[in-house]
Amino acid sequence: KMVRPSTMIVEVDEDFTVLSGGERVAFDEFRLTYIKSKMLPTVRVESDGAANALISYLNTRGYDFIDFSVVSTNPSLVKKVRDDRVSIRGIIDYTKTDVSNMSAGAIANQMNANRSIIGIFGENQLDAERIFGIQARFKSVWINKNVENAHDAYEFIASGATGIITDNFATVYDAYNSIQDSTLSRGFYGIGHRGLSLSAGENTLE
Repeated sequence: KMVRPSTMIVEVDEDFTVLSGGERVAFDEFRLTYIKSKMLPTVRVESDGAANALISYLNTRGYDFIDFSVVSTNPSLVKKVRDDRVSIRGIIDYTKTDVSNMSAGAIANQMNANRSIIGIFGENQLDAERIFGIQARFKSVWINKNVENAHDAYEFIASGATGIITDNFATVYDAYNSIQDSTLSRGFYGIGHRGLSLSAGENTLE
């Protein structure tokens, strides 16, 4: 019984090829061989050339790639791709960024400005309070974490983050499956919908 991650992240170059096993492989060949319809593809772009190659590729696909994401350590590259293709998801990788002086609000604002709904962080970059603060602003936090055993997986789950990036995904699945359905790993969000709409704008905290 094969265990797969829900999402596979692959980096492409300006020729839209993937580095796989030390060889360059055309993205579609890689996708049809490994991703198939079993995992959601997330393409990492770290240069203008790679971003342009992804845009060109998506423009040949129509709208059959809705469950598709772009990720980069450069927020402007995420925005560039999403400005062209609004139907896919944007992800900013903060693992190489110093976020120690950035509040949860500042991080969420940067994600909004660059059309990203997900932020990737290293396991020691955020505490539980800032994870909660970012997600309370309707952004998702994924943690890039080296999972060696069940303890590591439980530590991630207790952080409140919604996603984990690891090669050892089977251990994470086992940890989730061992937790009772009544267990909460995240806090509650207070959300006002219409409220007193004659006095304040709808769908606002005010």
